[in-house]
Amino acid sequence: VILGTAAGVGMIKGLIASAPNIDSLSVAPAESATYIYNTGNKPVQKLAESTSNRILVKLDQIPEDLQHAIVAVEDERFYKHHGIDIQGIARAAVIGITSGDFSEGASTITQQLARGTFLSNEKTLSRKIKEIFIAWELNKKYSKEQIMEFYCNSCCFANGIYGVEDASQKYFGRSVNDLSLSETAYLCAIPNRPEYYNPL
Repeated sequence: VILGTAAGVGMIKGLIASAPNIDSLSVAPAESATYIYNTGNKPVQKLAESTSNRILVKLDQIPEDLQHAIVAVEDERFYKHHGIDIQGIARAAVIGITSGDFSEGASTITQQLARGTFLSNEKTLSRKIKEIFIAWELNKKYSKEQIMEFYCNSCCFANGIYGVEDASQKYFGRSVNDLSLSETAYLCAIPNRPEYYNPL
């Protein structure tokens, strides 16, 4: 038991040591689409890399209803935990053990931001440990409001679209500030399973 515990602690320390150092890195999305305008000040062409197909917006430009919907769908205890949701992890573990199906999600908004920025989507224990560690560190470095802004500008809305503003314009033809409540709710469901909730 002692040897097993020591080996486990050593493995976790090794994984944490190999995780990206967020002190020198930013989680804020820096890339966004570029638009070419004609002389009448109308956009005629959009240029974007596959990872920068977004229009960056500040948190005060994102309606509170949309922020609340994201929290309700993705991480209901977002404003109460420290980047990781122990209660959510325990719930997912119990469901997995009792049903044999370990697909129940327990990643917080902060963990999803950490994974999307620094890690891959591979489903391994080592990636999960790094994700938890990075999320904990992000929660110490940034406020909840900053994390929410970064997430809203980073998450994938299917079809190579990133961020709430670009998704709103693509799927509803108007700015995120002008969406109805039902459109807001639908938009916030997409990142949960982009391939399944793809509006197109």
